[in-house]
Amino acid sequence: MEFASNEADKTYLVSKDRLSRVYNYILKNDIDVKNSTINLVRNAIGGCNETIYWAVIDWIIDYINSGDISDNQSDDALEETEENVVYSYMKQKVYENIEDKDAFNFKDSEKYVLIIDEINRGNISKIFGELITLLEPDKRLCMENDIVLTLPYSKELFVVPPNLYIIGTMNTADRSIALMDIALRRRFTFEEIMPDSRIIKSVLLERNIENNLVNIIVSVFEKLNKRIEILLDRNHQIGHSYFLGINRKEDLLRVWNNDVIPLLQEYFYNDWEKLEMLLGIYEENNENGFIYNKFNDNEYKNLFHNSKVEYLEDEYPREIKIIYDCDKLINILKKCFQIKGE
Repeated sequence: MEFASNEADKTYLVSKDRLSRVYNYILKNDIDVKNSTINLVRNAIGGCNETIYWAVIDWIIDYINSGDISDNQSDDALEETEENVVYSYMKQKVYENIEDKDAFNFKDSEKYVLIIDEINRGNISKIFGELITLLEPDKRLCMENDIVLTLPYSKELFVVPPNLYIIGTMNTADRSIALMDIALRRRFTFEEIMPDSRIIKSVLLERNIENNLVNIIVSVFEKLNKRIEILLDRNHQIGHSYFLGINRKEDLLRVWNNDVIPLLQEYFYNDWEKLEMLLGIYEENNENGFIYNKFNDNEYKNLFHNSKVEYLEDEYPREIKIIYDCDKLINILKKCFQIKGE
């Protein structure tokens, strides 16, 4: 935040956090700012740049009292101020516990969760630096070996309270896991969450989706993943999240064409033999699968005019058949994955 003073039109940078601490101090001690002196700032944040911060507080008060703020602006300012007050209050409690470990009981306080998606893709040493040590349970505030660090730029104290929980997510199919920082491995508990058809069934049945459609989706999901596990490995199985948004058969068509097929093409890139084993062979008069030859024998022979063209049989360009009719897709899926029932 910048603040321009009247002193030769100089511009100073002021800390939003330090202003919040002054504001919190005012609220906590029920101070009448109009009749206070600069000692208010000194008592709240110390004597460093106290004149500048006092000028900012004085300007804010004059601006509010001038009536230039509309009702909407006042509401927004109030909401932001309330958030700052909560943050400042919690930060103040942390500082108090640095001095006295019994000042505030974090174990019984509200718990907070920080979720870092794809945590393995980042450069852990650059993201956390030396702060990664503070994630360890015994290094947190009020614990047996708690550590308090001084941040290099702001020079403020930094700790990790025991009521903060950090969850990092990652994809087991991502090869970057093998190169993941050993420091991260040591400080997190790893819990594997594999694809679960029970979750699909539970979520879809709660929405009163037709039982027959749910059974087809669950059966395709289970058998497809079993085939992937055999042909590739267990870590490349398709996650259940792809199917949780299905409400009708049109959604199944969208998920299959836009999500599942591109993923399988990536997993089995140009390996048409395995794709045929996975998805079956498609023929116009026998719709049992999805893989088909782009050209027939006659087209091939006409292209090459060579009697030995049969030796190229294994090189026939193949494609995955994209189905745009919902009922037709369901029929093919039932045949391909041997699903009984209506």
